[in-house]
Amino acid sequence: MNNFSIKTFLIPIFILFLLIFLFLIFPWLIFMISTFFWPRVPMPEIREAEFPIRLEYYLDGERVVYSNTMIIRFAGTITDVNGRFHRWEREFLKPHYFQNRGAMLHIMEVNNIIVSFLVRSSAYYMDNRINFGYGLTLEDLDNNEPWHFHINFNSNEEMNFSTLTNNRFSNIEEAFNELSNHLDIELISWKGPLQIKNSFN
Repeated sequence: MNNFSIKTFLIPIFILFLLIFLFLIFPWLIFMISTFFWPRVPMPEIREAEFPIRLEYYLDGERVVYSNTMIIRFAGTITDVNGRFHRWEREFLKPHYFQNRGAMLHIMEVNNIIVSFLVRSSAYYMDNRINFGYGLTLEDLDNNEPWHFHINFNSNEEMNFSTLTNNRFSNIEEAFNELSNHLDIELISWKGPLQIKNSFN
């Protein structure tokens, strides 16, 4: 009698846990099965590229050169509920500072002042216009972040969103005009990373 009572008690609990498990797992199971029927993601013709970055300027009458290289490599595809997308890996030959979606690359630091260059997404530079993801296009990304340079006048201050809202400039000339109010500085030349022409098939 006791065994029967225990069974009658445990069976409904087991069924309840089974239903909860199926309720949680079933949508993901359907999603995983459906991915097998999604169209193939076109592969990039150019899968790795190097992007030189070079800044030259006079500081207190002396010529200063900053140079770096950004390397972007194709790292396969990623699948989520929004679809399949290309995945890219990026590295710099010299240290850098990441911030939010892109990278804030320090290109100058003098007298407690840091000048940073906003590096776009890897997809942007690799001309990845197919399945860019999440309803965004490369043009949207460029329009949403129209600034390229940021000046931090206190290098001891932690870099965060609030500090990035001020002292932003769309080109290097504007940034150096502002710097000239604080330093004996003159721009010689600037060469930033340029988007390549790529194809996907």
